[in-house]
This record gives sequence, structure tokens and C-alpha cells, in this order.
Amino acid sequence: MSYIFPFEEFKELWESSPLVIIDTNGFLNLYRYSTETTNQILNILDTVPKEQFWLPAQVIKEFKKNRHDVITREYNKYKEVTKEVERIMLVTKNDIDKQFSKFNKFRFPKVNDFEAKIHVAIESIKEESKNYKEEIKEEVKQNEKMLRDDKVKEFIDELISSERVGEPFNFTQLLQIYSEGEQRYQYKMPPGYMDIEKDKKDNTKREKFGDLILWKQLLEQSKKNNNGIIFITNDEKEDWWVLDKNDIPLRPREELFVEFDEYSDQPLVIMNLTNFINHVSIINNMVDHTTHLEMNADEISEELIAHKSWEEILDDKGDLTSYLIHSGDLQDFVSNPIADVEITEYFPPEIDIESVEVSENQVIIEGTFNTRVGLNITESISRNYSKEVFAPDVLISGYISFEFDVDFEKDEDFIMTDTLNIVASGFEVLECDLPYEEFDEEFDERCIRCGNPNVSYFTNNGDNVCEKCSIHYEICPECGKLFEQGTLGGAFCRPCELERRD
Repeated sequence: MSYIFPFEEFKELWESSPLVIIDTNGFLNLYRYSTETTNQILNILDTVPKEQFWLPAQVIKEFKKNRHDVITREYNKYKEVTKEVERIMLVTKNDIDKQFSKFNKFRFPKVNDFEAKIHVAIESIKEESKNYKEEIKEEVKQNEKMLRDDKVKEFIDELISSERVGEPFNFTQLLQIYSEGEQRYQYKMPPGYMDIEKDKKDNTKREKFGDLILWKQLLEQSKKNNNGIIFITNDEKEDWWVLDKNDIPLRPREELFVEFDEYSDQPLVIMNLTNFINHVSIINNMVDHTTHLEMNADEISEELIAHKSWEEILDDKGDLTSYLIHSGDLQDFVSNPIADVEITEYFPPEIDIESVEVSENQVIIEGTFNTRVGLNITESISRNYSKEVFAPDVLISGYISFEFDVDFEKDEDFIMTDTLNIVASGFEVLECDLPYEEFDEEFDERCIRCGNPNVSYFTNNGDNVCEKCSIHYEICPECGKLFEQGTLGGAFCRPCELERRD
């Protein structure tokens, strides 16, 4: 679970009317929630006096720059669902038609009936896609209306008109920050050094300093502020937070507080928007379960996975193992045909929640995941030989859904875990780190007769022999090793014969 600033400490600070500063990503995230949740969050923010807010000029600059792209993505998000399903069905139908064309040539029994049933199933899925479009029409209309009305921008415009926005730095000040930033980033001093990757697409080499500029503006404002500051950011990178082994924020970086203390003797609190809204909604008696579910979906999904066990979810009924063996996706990373796959280790997943649907007392949370697993892969070298390769770092993505009932009459523990159903599917291998150097050495030599690198057999002396040259040898039917012509006479080799007698 991500870092949570304690409620009792927040409540005590809140009584002193601290300055509230929201980062750009906090505002942009409001476009990604459902209409009801966005409106509820804005209603909660409206309970905070305008004079208690202050926005750095950098936040306004970044909001104006990124707002249009975020809105465009949100306009199209519903279309992507049915569009992708229809694309998959088109590809699937095409592949199936090709296969049945081959089957029909060989006159397999009842193959026409089988084909007809498959096409009925495909048409049924396409029909469900059409039904889905109908069912979400109202939600799409509400979402589009919210984006058109743009209450998020309206909220920010009110802060601007109330003169709750800081002045931008001048040219000389920016040059000083760029110079300081180069030094800070070299020594990984927060914040902002993780954005150095932006240099790859930024010819100016200045965009990477966005977080540092914002931070400097916050520090300058702290000198004028007589109360504490609550800084709200949804950035979860290591240049703001101390992370655990799964990259989950544990606490803000200590260097930030040390630097802040050079400018102000007032307290500084750093937290994410979800944490802030949860605390303020409790103080103002505005707790809404639907909003809570949607804003806390990441943490809730982590708790639900821990409740059921990730291993059980990921490979329920052997689905993941079967996929790894039969799909062909893992085959792209392996030299020889895969005979078997065993999952030896499961690492915690990274979940990206895409939607939360609440209908009366039922909740469906859907999203994607990335996870790493350790594998034992058995490669088939030939009919008679195989080898095992341990792959300690295989990255897999997929889709995940959580379905459960809730009891909103309860203030706490309202999720009825006995109704929980978690499904992981749609797997895809993204990365596979196989230590071939360690294993391939003994298989990498060429055939001793013709030099062919594709060897399939080994002699009793351990020499490599390809499929073509194997006709010059006799093969032991028990161990599969090759022997010189006339050695076996169709029988077993000596070691195998002795073993059979025993």
C-alpha cells in the first residue's frame, strides 16, 4: 500500500489552515475518473477556502500544456474497448477460416459442424460488443458532458481569478535553476532527477527541470507563508519518495524536508490526492463510498490480491502455465521448441486500474498488470535430448478484474471478501532474460562430420552430430546416444543393457 499521512496528524495541522498546493498531475488525474467521482472530488475541494490554495506558476504552465491531450484520450477511451474487441474478432475469424480451409481438404469428420459452431460463437461475441456500446451510452454522454463543461479547468480558473497563483521565474532565475539542476541531478538530489529521460525527446534539454522549478517556487512561497504547507502530488518516482523493493512509496525523501527547513520554520506535509481527499471528506462529513472505491482502487486491489494470493490468481487451473507452453509467445525468446514450463517464483504485480463500476451492492474493478515470474523451461533439442533453462526474470502483462459485493451500511470493512472473484487473463510475454551463455556452451559446437551448427544427437563420446549425419551411426533405443556402425547390431548399448537387466 502506498504512503498514507496519518489522519490524526492531518486533522491537527488542518486546524491551523495550512496552504494547499496541488501538483499538475493531481489536477490532470481528475479527468480520468468517472463523472460522479470527479464531481465529488471538486465538491470536497470547494469546501476548502480559496485563500488556502496556492498554485505555482509551473503547475499552470504544465496544466495548459497537457490538458488537451488528456481530454482527447478520455474522449476516446470508451471507443477503444469495442474497437479492440472487434479487431481481435476480425483477426480470429480470418485465422480460423484459414485453418478450416486446410481441415476441409483432409476431410476431417464433422469438421463443417465444428466450423459452424465456432462462427456462431464469434458472432455472439460481436453481438455482445454491440450490446456493450448500448449499455454504456449514458455513461459516455455524462463523461463527454463533463469534459466539455470542464469543471476542473473552471476550478483552476477560479483560483487564477482569486489571485491564488504565483509569479513565474524570470530569465535569470531560470538559468540559475538550470545550472543548479545539472549539479543536483548528477548527485541524484531530489526532486526531478528521474525526469532526465525527457532529454531524449527534448531538444532544449529544459523540460527535465519542471519538477525542480515547481519545487523552487514552492520554497519561495514558503518564506511568505505563516502556516504549514500541504503539497499534493501523484508523482510516485524515487526523486520524491523513498520506495520499497516493489517501487511503492514508503515516505517522502528526507532531503526535501531538510531543504524546506532552510526557507521556513513551518511544517511541510507531502501526500497524494487520494490521501488528501480521504482525510478532508472525513473532516467535512462528506465520505462517499463510490468515490472512495474509485480513488483507492489501486490500494484496494493490492489488498484483495494479498487476501487471495497472487500465485493462485495468476495460474488458476494452470492457465498461465498452459499459455507459456502453447501460445508461442515465450518461444520467441528460446532457441529450441518448448517441451515444458514450470513456474518457480511469483513476484508482486504492478496494477494499473482502468475502470471501477459500482452498481448497487456490486463492484467491478478492471485494469492491467505487469508481473515478473521465475521459470524452468525445458527445451527439446531433438527426439532424444532436452535441456532445462532457468529464466529468473520473465516480464508478463495481462488483464485483471475484481468482482465483489459491498455493504455500505458499514463504515469500515464494507468489502465482502467472501464474494470476491479475481480473474487474470490476456497474458503476454514482454521480456525474457535467459542466461544462454551458461547453458548453450555444450550445445553450441558444430556437427563433427559436416560442421552443421544445428546438432540433434550426441555420440557416446559426447560429440555433436546433426540429423543428416546421424544415418552414419547406430542409435541406442534406450538412451538415444550414437555409436559407430556395427557396434550395436540393433541392440541396446552396454550400459543400458546392464541397467535393464538390473
